[in-house]
Amino acid sequence: MAYVMTEEYSKNPTMPSYYYYEGIKEGFRQNGLPVAALRRALQHTQEEVKAIERGKSLPETEKSKKKKRNNPER
Repeated sequence: MAYVMTEEYSKNPTMPSYYYYEGIKEGFRQNGLPVAALRRALQHTQEEVKAIERGKSLPETEKSKKKKRNNPER
């Protein structure tokens, strides 16, 4: 299962509402997906939002660097 955010929203991270997050979390539980991964994604989003508020961008993660090396046209 995958959720791909539209390009328009993927460039401007914002915190999900409590109800949205809880709904997604319940879907994870119902489908046997690791809720810890969802928590990590929420923490990452919090870090991104805070960095943007401070006028900074986050350093790229190793995973995103590898993805760019494998898909240089993106």
